[in-house]
Order: sequence, then C-alpha cells, then structure tokens
Amino acid sequence: MSRSTHTKKTRSSIAQFSRRQILSVGAAALGTSLLPGYLSGAPQAAPRISATDLGNLKLIQGAGCNVIAMHGEDGALMIDGGLQANADALLKAVREATGNSRIQTLINTHWHPEQTGANEVVGKAGGVIIAHEKTKLYLTNTVSSVTFEGRRPPLPEAARPNKTTRSDDSIMFAGQRVDYSYLPAAHTDGDLFVHFPGLNVLVAGGVVSGEE
Repeated sequence: MSRSTHTKKTRSSIAQFSRRQILSVGAAALGTSLLPGYLSGAPQAAPRISATDLGNLKLIQGAGCNVIAMHGEDGALMIDGGLQANADALLKAVREATGNSRIQTLINTHWHPEQTGANEVVGKAGGVIIAHEKTKLYLTNTVSSVTFEGRRPPLPEAARPNKTTRSDDSIMFAGQRVDYSYLPAAHTDGDLFVHFPGLNVLVAGGVVSGEE
C-alpha cells in the first residue's frame, strides 16, 4: 500500500481560481455548513468543539476557525489549527473524528493566530506544516498588523511552516489530490486556498466568512 502523502508537482493541472471565482463558488464548494462557523474573537476558557461529518472530510468548529480534517494512513490531514489556547481540545476532536493518533500534515491558509494555534504541537511531533512563504515570514519575525493591537512575536521554530509554496502545488493524500494555491491581495498577502477536486470541496480560509 502506498503512503498517504506524496508530494507531486502538478501546477498545470491545478484549477485556476480568481478571487471573484472563489467568492462566487464559495458557498457551493464549501457547503453551507462551512461558512457560519468562522470565529475571530478571543478563545473561550472551555471551547465547545463540534464535528460534522462531510464524508471523506470532517468539519471541526469551535476552536477559533473552521478546521477541516481527513483520515490518512500515516496520520491525519488538517487545514488550519485554531487558536493556541484551544489546541489540545481541537487535536483531541480531530483524533476522535479521523481515528488517527497524530497529525501528518497541517496546511495554514494564512498566518493569523486563529489558523496557527496547533502549529507547535504538530511541528514538535514531526508533522509537515505547509504554508505560503509569506506566511512563514510573518511567523518567523516580530510583526505589526492593523488586525491586532501591538506587535506579535515570532512563533517557536517548531511551530513555523517547514514546507512552503510561492504559487500553486499539490499533494496526494489518502488517494485524493489536494491542491493548494496562492490567492494574492486577499485576506493577507500570504493566503492559500485548498481544493479537493475529487470531493468538490473548496476551503478558502479567511477569504470567505459567514459574518455579516
């Protein structure tokens, strides 16, 4: 049996989405259940984590953002990681939802703390953390942002992405192609969206929100 995750360069085969196309197909591709749960506020003392079965994928909500998880032979795939304060509860929910004891691959759609809170745990356990190269730059340095008060310190080395992309790339995971592509001038300047073409699911991170 082949390994669950295998990096493969398929730039020519990755579907090319513009910002307008992502916004127009977001609800259909994500499913309406993915849009309402995007949370950007402070973490709760005891987060209420819920899991929704989407078939091959699981939607985990309540940790700070929508998290997508997928069972794999050598560990689970996660897209985004919630807030750091909720990491233990989130990872417990992912283990229960996927049946995996570890996270093999984590994709950060951008650098904000709602997306990167599980990075350190995953990185210390030997997981692959994928992000845009600009996201890694933000997480490696002290930065200021209009989104947050004050300056944000860099994440520990183990929490920083250890595999980056500049534009488009793909992996094979559990028999499914997973495309991740750069969306310039979006929520940040390092946003990725993730597309599961075989499952007709598009994960847009902070670009699409259910908030009014």
